[in-house]
Parts: sequence; C-alpha cells; structure tokens
Amino acid sequence: MIDPYYLCLSVYGDIIVTDFAEPNIKIITTDNDQVSSNGEYGVIKPQGLLQPYGCCQDNYGMTLIADNRNDKVY
Repeated sequence: MIDPYYLCLSVYGDIIVTDFAEPNIKIITTDNDQVSSNGEYGVIKPQGLLQPYGCCQDNYGMTLIADNRNDKVY
C-alpha cells in the first residue's frame, strides 16, 4: 500500500482498506494475508477507480466504495 486511507471490517472478519494514491481496494484476512487487490488507474479506463476513499459493507456482504475523483459509489 502506498497511501491507505480508510478501512472497514467485512461480515467475514476481513479488513477492507482503500488506498487512494495507488487507486485500489485491498482485502486482508485477520491473519494478515492479503486476499485480493482490486482496482486500476481511472486515468487509463474511465470506469476505473481514481481515489477510493470511504468503504463499508452491509450485513449481506455488499461492499460500497466511495470514489472521490469519479464522484461515484461502487
């Protein structure tokens, strides 16, 4: 991670972290193993993440990510 900004806890106990300098979302298990990294630079693809800030997950496991530069919620 370059500049982690926000984190939230998933319904499965994993940690979801937004990184807005390297625009992606990282999901980390409680054992500190990285599960996945999602995102790509929005400069290359308009639908990509530019600056993911906030994140949350509902009781059903639906993750919401607020993208500051794209003015969208994914």
